[in-house]
Amino acid sequence: MKEIKYKVLWIDDEEDTGMFIDRARDTYGIDIHQEFCYSSGEKYLKENLKLIDAVILDVNCKIKKDDAHAPNMGSFEDRISPIDKLCRSNELIPWFVYTGGGYEGFASLTPIIRSMHKEWDKENLYYDKSKKSDSMFEALINEANKRHSTTLKMKYPELFSVDENINGNLLNILELLESNDVCDAHIFVEIRAALETLRYKMVTSCILPQELNENININRAANFIFMPEMQKIIPSYIQQSYISSVKITNEASHAKRLSKEGDDEWMNSENPPRARKDVQEGRAPYLRTSVANAFMTFLFWLASLECEPEKLKVRRIITEKAYQKFKRNDSKSNKYIQENKSDLIGKNFKVEMDESGIFHCGICEIPSVAACKFEGKEVTLTDVSENKSCNRNKYPYFAKFKPIQ
Repeated sequence: MKEIKYKVLWIDDEEDTGMFIDRARDTYGIDIHQEFCYSSGEKYLKENLKLIDAVILDVNCKIKKDDAHAPNMGSFEDRISPIDKLCRSNELIPWFVYTGGGYEGFASLTPIIRSMHKEWDKENLYYDKSKKSDSMFEALINEANKRHSTTLKMKYPELFSVDENINGNLLNILELLESNDVCDAHIFVEIRAALETLRYKMVTSCILPQELNENININRAANFIFMPEMQKIIPSYIQQSYISSVKITNEASHAKRLSKEGDDEWMNSENPPRARKDVQEGRAPYLRTSVANAFMTFLFWLASLECEPEKLKVRRIITEKAYQKFKRNDSKSNKYIQENKSDLIGKNFKVEMDESGIFHCGICEIPSVAACKFEGKEVTLTDVSENKSCNRNKYPYFAKFKPIQ
């Protein structure tokens, strides 16, 4: 079987009985995803625009899966326009018509396809299912190889082989690096999103317990990976690469929230964290590259892990033993907090922001969105819990507060 290099969407309401998908994969290295109606095909295309290298369209295909009436040339003409629009919405995704001719025959296809101003593979408006599959695959590969996104995936095959769920973020990261805009801090958001998604792969690779993939706190995963006990299966430089990726992206990216108008906006945009602000203002021109390289170093290592049952078993034993110690340390911290809550709850502290853009009351970190309007004012702490973020060494507690009346 050839190495898989291309991801293609095929919209056709008939099951593949002629080994079309197998031949594409084994002979041409094309991974075909089939959708069985135009509605679901459009949805899939919209959700995977960054990852699809080409689209194959059938003429005699239903618009909706449960349509009672048979498709016709009119329904094809209606649906090819939104498909074409999606394919042109970012970097061009070439589409190819692969058909048995349609109910009205091959001749009726010509004016429809020509009206779409198809600039690629101009000599072939469509391909005959009975004898032209190989010709279409060759044309598809030729056109896909002209796409920048496709060539990026080919340039870093190991990185794109780790987890297809992060490949959209990975493409964005590589494109942002290529842009050389050292003041664009959005790359940290993409890396952070990839790190969050990647935890499931880390669980199945037996370097992370399932419990640390069940919430959004990626810092706990980083703290676990960095344990000395995990050096038996994770080299120390990989531990460093992972934890630095997590900590810096946490500081340099903000979570998003929905504004009253319904648009995304950055939390506390007037006081961005220090790392993000320094990148945006040109004081840290190499931080984007260093964090991206640390992330890709970890990703490359993760791709190299052997996944034979015996290797997984060994890693699972080490990981489970380390996690028992991790939980014991958590338990001790919780006990200490419970015993010392009285020293904090009900007491008044001034809200301050440190040089990293973190809001705190003494040794307690507090939510930045709630705290920004109280900076410099005294508030009363109402609850205290263990701080499990990457700021825990500086602020061991996380607290809620209320303004002093």
